[in-house]
Amino acid sequence: MIGTKIFDWLKQHWRRSALIIGAFLSAVAGLVFYSNAAVLEFEKYIVLDSALLPKETIAIVFGGGMNKDGTMTEMQHDRVMKALELYASGKVLGLLLTGDDGSKRADEINAMRALARQYGVAEDRVLIDPEGFRTYLSCYNAKYKFHFDDAIVVSQSFHLPRILYICRAMGIDAVGIAADAREYGDRWTPGWREKFARLKAFLEVSLKKPFFKKNTVL
Repeated sequence: MIGTKIFDWLKQHWRRSALIIGAFLSAVAGLVFYSNAAVLEFEKYIVLDSALLPKETIAIVFGGGMNKDGTMTEMQHDRVMKALELYASGKVLGLLLTGDDGSKRADEINAMRALARQYGVAEDRVLIDPEGFRTYLSCYNAKYKFHFDDAIVVSQSFHLPRILYICRAMGIDAVGIAADAREYGDRWTPGWREKFARLKAFLEVSLKKPFFKKNTVL
């Protein structure tokens, strides 16, 4: 009944409706464009050559998903391997692995930790953030639970500007290094999903709190 009344009103006032809808869509498009431009400004903190990275206490490695068979996705595997390179070269003293401990979707944390141990990283050089369910929460935990003021952040290049935007807004003097080791074809690759994730990050930073519930995957 309510839906019918709304439809009838739209038919009777179609010009006004078209203007309202057009204005709304234009506002959304403008906000998406503005927020993406703001976040992409932080590409300047991505270091292309790992030899030029500063020496920091920690490398923050962001979870990148698990396959249905319990193995890590290629993205997550490559993030850990890049962080292991930094550790082996002495660029960082340890690793902070942040992601899902399995309570929301899949156990990213223990898979990443097992790979680090496989390559000889001592247990006391690996910190675990089992509640890094989303990028905002991972950055928040690094600052307010682990109290890091600087870090090297490790992810794929499309993800890094968003990480750096959030981390630096929280007061972490972060620089990024890309873990792009191959072409990726899964759902985590950039596109409209990442554009809206940047919009959400912009809103979260502006509001100084998560914009959606903790188990939202963005």
